[in-house]
Amino acid sequence: MLYHTQARRFLGPDGAATVLLLKSSGPAPLPPLKEFQRLLESDEIKIYKGDGWYTREISYLERVLQIVKGVSMPLPWNSVSTTEFLLLPPGRSRSDKDSLFFQISCASVLVEGFDLTESRMQDLAGYIETHSEILEWQNTVSNYYNSLHRQAKRAYDRNLQDQTLICPDIAALQQIMAGYGDSALTDVTTEIDRWYSAYKW
Repeated sequence: MLYHTQARRFLGPDGAATVLLLKSSGPAPLPPLKEFQRLLESDEIKIYKGDGWYTREISYLERVLQIVKGVSMPLPWNSVSTTEFLLLPPGRSRSDKDSLFFQISCASVLVEGFDLTESRMQDLAGYIETHSEILEWQNTVSNYYNSLHRQAKRAYDRNLQDQTLICPDIAALQQIMAGYGDSALTDVTTEIDRWYSAYKW
């Protein structure tokens, strides 16, 4: 319920918006808001900082882009590369004029756009959090093998005679745990790919 409320604030009072992620670089600033409004012929456009109140929502959208590109390990949720984002009225189509504007003025700073609703953001949050959690579980198993290696060396250095400590059968454990979480990760990645294909701008 808490995220439900946050999503509505993120997308405005209607709980729906077209969101464009921007990443400015170099000394040239982005056009001012009034310029965006003039060129896109809408006074309802708003602009926000990427690392402001809605960092978590922006991180979900950036994570989608990472996953569809095959980047597996996520950055911290509060680490985003989007410098600003535009909030447009919901269902805003990318007309020829809009495309021309971005080609001329913003092609270098437009990261991606999404047609979003409150329910779509809730679905995405579930997918992204599940994806991240499965990666954490897989990493826990991998770290366990590393811990056994370190512990075996410490046991040997202490002249302990317990072979289960000195020579744990890590290969056997790895065989038992082979493919741990892979099927679930593939399934949720497929859902994220479908979400991206359906709602990218």
